[in-house]
Amino acid sequence: MYFKRLAYSLMGMPLLFALTAAPPVSAQTLSPSGAGTWLQAPLGESDIHSDGSQYEDASYTEALHYAVDLKIDPVTKVLSGKAKITVRTLLPATNLKFQFKKQFEVSSALVDGKSVRSIEHSESNDLVLHLSGQVEAGSSFEVEITYSGPMVIDMDTDTESGWLKNEAGELLTAFDSDTLIFPSTLNASGRATSLITLTTPAGWKGVSVGKLQEETTLPDGSNQLTWNATKELSPRSNFVAVGKFDIERSVLPDGMEMVNAFGEGTLPSARKAVEKISETRDFLEDLFGSYPYDWIGGVFMEFGDGPAVEKAGRSLFLSLKDTFTPSVMAHEMAHTYWGDLVTGIGENGFCMSECLASYAQWRWDDRNGEASASDTYRKWVASADADPEKWNGLGGWNAYSKGPAAFYALSQFMGRDKLDEALRNFIRENRHNTTAPTPWSVLEAAIQAATEKDLSEFFQEWFHSGTRPRSEFVDFPAV
Repeated sequence: MYFKRLAYSLMGMPLLFALTAAPPVSAQTLSPSGAGTWLQAPLGESDIHSDGSQYEDASYTEALHYAVDLKIDPVTKVLSGKAKITVRTLLPATNLKFQFKKQFEVSSALVDGKSVRSIEHSESNDLVLHLSGQVEAGSSFEVEITYSGPMVIDMDTDTESGWLKNEAGELLTAFDSDTLIFPSTLNASGRATSLITLTTPAGWKGVSVGKLQEETTLPDGSNQLTWNATKELSPRSNFVAVGKFDIERSVLPDGMEMVNAFGEGTLPSARKAVEKISETRDFLEDLFGSYPYDWIGGVFMEFGDGPAVEKAGRSLFLSLKDTFTPSVMAHEMAHTYWGDLVTGIGENGFCMSECLASYAQWRWDDRNGEASASDTYRKWVASADADPEKWNGLGGWNAYSKGPAAFYALSQFMGRDKLDEALRNFIRENRHNTTAPTPWSVLEAAIQAATEKDLSEFFQEWFHSGTRPRSEFVDFPAV
């Protein structure tokens, strides 16, 4: 996965950038090929151990639905759970394969109510259920897995190896979330619905993705919240946060319920920013098409210089300092389209997510008078001319700076309305792709289809080159 930390400044302008996960690469390798160029390879099916070795039985399964019951104690840091997963085999199978952290002990596994022959759980986090017989391709059934174990704590928000814990003792699975809370199929690009019930001790509440379906106080004082994701999501979009949350529920003008969870240390600026959620959603719908989910909101927790992470309609804001603004929220919410709804491949997918979310942020700032997109673009070009390395490719930090500059330049070259139309068409035709991530070439083809201008040289020089494009693709009059 690709994650980048926040908070640096570009030409003196404070920026706070969101994070989104590029889909994992399985059997194929994707790597840069020369300065600023990308090599695209087809995505293979995930029948590979984490250490690179292949199962003898290369069966392949996909999840259709996850129903997960979790009990989490943030004091003892012990998690116990039961996951009922509706799966379908795409090939004949004698075993079923999942990804799940080895720290959890799997005590039982049933397939349609019958015990499996054996359970293999490797140090590489591969969980393999060996069946008593073979299931045929196209078979659907329920797998029930019961497990418990310690919640490994990782205090570093730069890594993705465990639960994050802040000074208030609140816990979060921002990264690699699915394998920390339930077994997920190896087809990480596949999407499924989920129903996640979180039970926590008195004074604590659990938050996840989806609609808040039910909130109950149990006889022993424990809190139980059920979150229902009725739209299909990548497993990586799931998360769990456990905190001393103040949960606010409200209804937007169109009737959609908004749920926001505020952890300890939340600043008034965070509560002020959520007032812009409805307006931001409407802006993004005008830009990219209909909002993809029937839930919306955010989770606000204090992790010092922690990042912001998009999780399918419920963004995680982990740094509540003065740098948190509605502009940052616009970037995050743009990831509901670029990163969640449509995913790309490898470094190309990283740019498809971050370049376009950053471009949406430029448009938001321009619309609201916070920063002219034209001025921001011209300042960035001047800074890149002074430091030619900024022209070199669209990986890493360049996705957040050269990326939106490239799409702004494209809007000037072909016309902003035509680019907007092309992006809406691309999302409509590729949304909820459940078979594989979408190649970058498909995005370029969709944009080309919206104009009679030949964009091939523009694409080559802005998106596949490590040097400054020619003047006709860069130098546009100020608007």
